[in-house]
Parts: sequence; structure tokens; C-alpha cells
Amino acid sequence: MLTKYQLSSHGPEKCTADLKNCNLILLTQASKNELHQVCQTFDLEHLTFDYCSSPEEVSHYHPIISDTLPEGHILVIYDFIPKQEKIENRLTPAIIIFNQDVLIICTDNSETCQRQLAEKDSQIIDFIAGYTLKCQQNLMNALLEYKPKIDQLDAAAQESFNNDELRALTNLTRKLVFFEHTMNDQSETVAAFIKDPQFKAVRQRSFALN
Repeated sequence: MLTKYQLSSHGPEKCTADLKNCNLILLTQASKNELHQVCQTFDLEHLTFDYCSSPEEVSHYHPIISDTLPEGHILVIYDFIPKQEKIENRLTPAIIIFNQDVLIICTDNSETCQRQLAEKDSQIIDFIAGYTLKCQQNLMNALLEYKPKIDQLDAAAQESFNNDELRALTNLTRKLVFFEHTMNDQSETVAAFIKDPQFKAVRQRSFALN
């Protein structure tokens, strides 16, 4: 779904204007046609959203070249969708493209977007800061939910392991390894993002890296 907004003093407000005249665009589980439309409108590399629903996407932050978005940047981080069964589907990319005038967010997790919209931010950088922090919190909350399972398997290991417990341990280990790689990459990306000089005004109040 493609939803268009204008950021005002009252926060994000839905609008029906052309894409090029909107300054906040949310793509949640978007169609190929919607993604193509955004790429064409904002002169984005045609591969920008190719891995928007895939764990193969890599967390990163760097400038982009676009005639439509001068001084634009792309920030790719990961969010967490609890209702998905497989860890590869629970960890979902959030692709954030922006400059001082336009913000585009592409993600499969609409819930995090809705929570951030409710904050009623009027500035692009504040929206990005709040949204990124929510994604970080979602990952940390998910990681904390694994602790009881780890404790349970640890207690069982003190006595004896049956086949079911061994399978559970193998599955949990795989999830944690996948999670660890994602969190390590994301920590480096978020650190690079918040150290960018243009975000000095929000650095202290918006983020706290662990």
C-alpha cells in the first residue's frame, strides 16, 4: 500500500496530491507497481526496493544520487514482526530514503509506521529518529522474549535432553545467530546515521546506543 502525507505543524496529514508534491510517503507491503512509481518519481536506482521483503537486504546508510532528491540519503535498518513464524520473516527490512524535504519509508511492518504517525512529528528528521528508535526497541523486545526459552532449555540440560528438546535447542540457536548478525550490522548502521553532522540537533535527545 502506498500512502501519501504532508507534514504540518499538526503532524502528518493524509493527502491526495501527486507523489512529487508530498513530503512523507509510506510504502507498507507495497505492490511492484507502487515501488516502480516511487522510483520513477524520485529518480531512484531501480534496484532500491528489490529486497524490501527479504532478509537478504543489508543494513546500511549512505548518500544517494538523485536529481529529484538532492543531498538524499538511504538508511536501511531492520524491524520485527512477531506474528510471522520463521525468523527470516520476522526480521523485516525498513528502507528509509530522505533529504530535507522528502521522506520515503518502505517496510512490511505497518504497525511501527502507525505508531510513529501517532507521535505527530512535524519534522522529517524527528520522524526518522522516532521511527528508527521504535524499530530498535522492537528488536530488543523480541530478543528479551527468547530469554525464558533459553532458561528453560538450560534447566533441561542440567538433567537430560530428549529429541524434542534437542530440536528446540537447535532451532533457538539458529534464531539467535540470525538475530546476532542482524543486530551487529544494525548497530554499526545506526551509529553511522546518528554521527552524521546534519543530525546533531536530534542526536542527544533521540538515540541511545547500547
